[in-house]
Amino acid sequence: SGIDKSKYQMVKLSDGQSYYGKLSVLDSDHMKLADVFYLENEASTANSTENVSSKDDQTSQNKYKLLKFTGIYFGPEDEMTISRSQIINYANLNPESKIVKIIEQYKTSNN
Repeated sequence: SGIDKSKYQMVKLSDGQSYYGKLSVLDSDHMKLADVFYLENEASTANSTENVSSKDDQTSQNKYKLLKFTGIYFGPEDEMTISRSQIINYANLNPESKIVKIIEQYKTSNN
């Protein structure tokens, strides 16, 4: 399946939304994403774990916030089942990536 269980994954869905977490195969038609985070444009929300610039330089105007999936108003659990037909692609994330570093900071500060 190409999923490295020791790493976080990015999952891009057909609706354009990307999620970050621990991906696993649930069955032949579904995947499970646990420990779920997502990015939202900074202008759209005030509840965040950390700001993420879309580029490493300071001139970037696209700022995003990494949010915990459980913080959504309807209070979901910290995992989601995703139909394989809705997944455009997924990738293992480098442990040194900005996203992974922010997730680790979030987990450290919330334990």
